[in-house]
Amino acid sequence: MKLNLKKTKPNEKIDDHLMSFEIINLSYVMLSKKLARFLSLNQEITLDKFSSLFQDKDQERFTNLINNKPMNDDSIYTLKSKKIIKLIFNQNLQYGYFIPEKEMHELKTQIEQLESTLKSKETFLFEMSHELKTPLQTMISTIELLKESNLDQSQNALLKNLSLSLEQAINSTNNILNLAKLEHKAYEPRHDVIYIKDLIDDIHHMFKGTLEQKNLYFRVSHYKEATIISDESLLKQVLTNMISNAIKFTDEGGLYIETDITSENILKISIEDTGIGMTDEEVNRMFKPFSQANQNIQKRYGGTGLGLSISKKILNLMNGNIEIESTYGSGTKFTISCPIKLSNEVIINVAQEQYKPRSGLSILVAEDNVLSLKVTKQLLENIELKVEVAKNGIEVLNQFKDFPFDVILMDVSMPKMDGFEATKLLREKDNNIPIIAMTANSYDDHKNECYSVGMTDILYKPFKAKDLYQIISKHTK
Repeated sequence: MKLNLKKTKPNEKIDDHLMSFEIINLSYVMLSKKLARFLSLNQEITLDKFSSLFQDKDQERFTNLINNKPMNDDSIYTLKSKKIIKLIFNQNLQYGYFIPEKEMHELKTQIEQLESTLKSKETFLFEMSHELKTPLQTMISTIELLKESNLDQSQNALLKNLSLSLEQAINSTNNILNLAKLEHKAYEPRHDVIYIKDLIDDIHHMFKGTLEQKNLYFRVSHYKEATIISDESLLKQVLTNMISNAIKFTDEGGLYIETDITSENILKISIEDTGIGMTDEEVNRMFKPFSQANQNIQKRYGGTGLGLSISKKILNLMNGNIEIESTYGSGTKFTISCPIKLSNEVIINVAQEQYKPRSGLSILVAEDNVLSLKVTKQLLENIELKVEVAKNGIEVLNQFKDFPFDVILMDVSMPKMDGFEATKLLREKDNNIPIIAMTANSYDDHKNECYSVGMTDILYKPFKAKDLYQIISKHTK
């Protein structure tokens, strides 16, 4: 007998290739072909008949499940045929699936294999971050030390060129690493307090040398100079990519930056340039990884073609969007938007001299990279701090026995004994000394591990002298 059911959700279609079913009017059940074959039933049966398929102890659980009553079970059911299934059911749609025990085991195995693969890739990304960013850190510190020396005009010009090249290298490195992180969904957005004007000023300062070299203007309008809560590193990466792109493809004129916050707390930032512009066809290719508008552009201007693709992925992660308006030969306007929260916190700008910690502090620097260790030590000694060094966790523990330190700067990845193990052992002896992690890994689980073993704060590589001085000052007041 056919029941001639009327579906309550005409747009919902049972997938006959899945073991799916739908409860209709709490009276009848529509089964997919695959599930009907599995249960040796017609595709349309009464709900009572469907319930009777379960063993007695599970019939009441199933009835409670479909009637939306509070449940405390793991959704594993046994049928009267002795077959064990996992039941997945959407109470709002009254739509569900059977997964047999054999398939459960296979899915569990697949999940474990995927998790293992993902963990291996995350470990590789961390190691790559460390291997790439540690030498970049050394170069940044070396440049800052050179700036403090007595250089002539030509030497200063060479140093400026080196600084610009380094900024480009750091941006490209961040793009590659961030793309890999976002592909594996290994990043959770942070909630930083950001003053929009400072954010734009920092990025302007980053590109100031290039703008001067190309004789381009950089004009900014802030409709609301607000303090917001969002992920500063992600937002900065997007804006860096956008502005870097605009400068690269602009030979005359310049850039106009405009920021605003809507009544719905949507941050909008537009970057408009007077550059070469794009055709509609070229615009459509812009968000593909390793893709540029056309081959001639790649030959003339270079670049990896990653910036816009990563910016799009970052904004998706932040529930935001990016729009392009472009006229070939006249210029391009990028507008990014993302939801933010407003903050009442007041950010006070402090002169760089005031970031510096008081002289005479005793600092232990633990770092296995000899060059990075050398320049970090010199940066600290230049502001009259007493510095001891260690190349692994074992040396940290030995130094700690012999010297009273005010702060320990602890590289996380070191041979023989890493920074995590060294911190655990130090915390058995001293719970108060500030231990600051130095790491290139910005994953949330890595950050959580730093804090769980007893580290006080984190200094992400590559960092500048100002960041180094500020974090020491913060923990030695």
